[in-house]
Amino acid sequence: MIHAPIGRRCGSAGENRAAQGAVKAPREGLWASAFLEIFYCHRLELGAFFAPMSDEASLLAANAAYYRAFVAADLDGMAAIWGDEEICCIHPGWPPIFGREQVLASFREILRNPMQDPVLRRSERALLSGSEGRIVCIEMVGQAALVATNSFRLVDGAWRLVHHQASPLMVQSEPPPTPQAPPTRSLH
Repeated sequence: MIHAPIGRRCGSAGENRAAQGAVKAPREGLWASAFLEIFYCHRLELGAFFAPMSDEASLLAANAAYYRAFVAADLDGMAAIWGDEEICCIHPGWPPIFGREQVLASFREILRNPMQDPVLRRSERALLSGSEGRIVCIEMVGQAALVATNSFRLVDGAWRLVHHQASPLMVQSEPPPTPQAPPTRSLH
């Protein structure tokens, strides 16, 4: 079982960087995010009463922390989720950005933009393989839909973001139409 970091800060600075929440909770909606943040801040007092999260749930919680930091324009929360080395980010229409300092500088620029629409996630799908995990999801930025891939690496028991890439979604994926049966009688 893995414990996922939750992006909001509480307690001492050292505890904030290393602390991890451990609770099963719904992963959608603002109330679920608020619940995870409250639990994270009080995990030391309540931790013995809750089972650890599954690998998938902790990966999804780490992804939620990334988007929560985005919506809150929380650069500290954003910095807490990103890995320390070998990271890359590709914002829509931007060239690839490599390295922690450059990636965080790009987010600083985006988060300081007063015209920035909130970046909301939906349709998440987790893909796990050992100490590597990916989330593929749809980002809604205003009226625009983007498809995003967030790649995480397990570092000291916490999922850390090592790659983010988002690009415009031109066509919403829908299930293919059900084939129609051929007519049972001929008109000729």
